[in-house]
Amino acid sequence: MQLLTEEHRAKLLDNGRARERHYERSDDIYDPAPVVKLFNAGGAGVWLIAWADPDEPERLFGLCEIVEPELGFVSLRELRGIQGGFGLGVERDIHWSPRGTLMEYAAKARETGDIRSADSALYRAWFAGLPGKERAEITGTDHPCPDCGADDCPAIGRFGAVNCQGEAQGRAA
Repeated sequence: MQLLTEEHRAKLLDNGRARERHYERSDDIYDPAPVVKLFNAGGAGVWLIAWADPDEPERLFGLCEIVEPELGFVSLRELRGIQGGFGLGVERDIHWSPRGTLMEYAAKARETGDIRSADSALYRAWFAGLPGKERAEITGTDHPCPDCGADDCPAIGRFGAVNCQGEAQGRAA
């Protein structure tokens, strides 16, 4: 699998150039949404990549996790070379889309302990904010959560599975 599509490369480079322009006029943190999520299909490793260095396009920046989440640079060349268990390497999550900015993901990852949990928490918060009709379009159902009985439970429809036990919004099961 190709780790980055041409569209991803263009957006990452655009973000890298936007970052340079941003710091020419501001000391505020540049905080775009991640563009792509990569993961090690055969072992540890998740990367939410937000921008590429315009001078070195193989040098990517994002939220990276092998043991614990941290912001930093990663080499695309090195990611391509990772071989995990069963000969599997790093892959792109083709179903992923960002639900926050890079710093929101970093803060949530510090709070939850890892990127996957942060991603789930940001997804649930996004999903809970959708009107019922839009939630029904995503989940394919307008029925309440079978676990907690709520119409607005963010666990409904997460990858077709329900995993609530009433915890999603503090409801008792």
